[in-house]
Amino acid sequence: MITGPASFFYAGLLGLLLIALSAQVVLARRRFRVGLGAGSEAGLQQAIRVQANFVEYVPFATLL
Repeated sequence: MITGPASFFYAGLLGLLLIALSAQVVLARRRFRVGLGAGSEAGLQQAIRVQANFVEYVPFATLL
C-alpha cells in the first residue's frame, strides 16, 4: 500500500492554500492599517478567522 505520494501531494496543495490565506490576511492588515490584533474591521476579522480555522483543522484532517 503506497499512501505517501498521495498524502504528500494533498499536503503540498493545502500548504499552497495556507500561503494564499496568509497573503489575504497581510493584504487586509495593510488595507485597514492594523498591525496587531483584528481591530474593529469585520473584513480583517473574517480573514483572520478563516486562516486560523484552516491552521487548526487541516493538519488533523491531513493525518486522518
